Amino acid sequence: MTRKSDILANGTIVHENLGPFNYFRVNSTTNPFQISFDGNTWQDATGTAVFGPLAKPQKTGGLAMPTGVYYRSVNNAAATVTAEYRQTPLESTLVGNQVTNVTATVTSVVLPTQQFLRPVPVPGVPVALNNGNFYTAKIIAVKTAAGDANTGNVKVGANAAVNNQPYILAPGDEITIEAPGNNQRRFDDWYVDADNANDGVMVIYS
Repeated sequence: MTRKSDILANGTIVHENLGPFNYFRVNSTTNPFQISFDGNTWQDATGTAVFGPLAKPQKTGGLAMPTGVYYRSVNNAAATVTAEYRQTPLESTLVGNQVTNVTATVTSVVLPTQQFLRPVPVPGVPVALNNGNFYTAKIIAVKTAAGDANTGNVKVGANAAVNNQPYILAPGDEITIEAPGNNQRRFDDWYVDADNANDGVMVIYS
């Protein structure tokens, strides 16, 4: 869905109730502004910017999506913002937590594609995905290279602590992690946990 909002120059916080959403994109704005999805943590935003996934783990299990957005002006400049929001991804892949328009000269290269299987031997004990680096990694919730389905859910995230992997994948689900710019991400910064022993993920990367 798309929504247009006016932000006052005096810094008054504008709160828009949108209902549950997990991805948010600023399509256009007349001036830079700040945005928050909880009214406490603020980020600078210009057009075009993409945010997501925004859902956060709950102590009782599952994920909680934001239901509103907060705006405020910067540098005493009013702004009119047009934004789009939904529960499913607005882009095929997201870089970090925000994607902005960048003008650059890019030389195309063909990167070799590789893959590995990462099982979780003990449920509740997150394990690092692997060693090494990657530009793009597709993580598929399967237990064998042949694609045999996991018994239950697996969780993936950039945190080694128990119950701190926010991407919950049902059997057969997949996510794509993409490194920003020409930088690489490290596999050992990403962890996977499982509800059942020996469930895991297949990682296809370049």
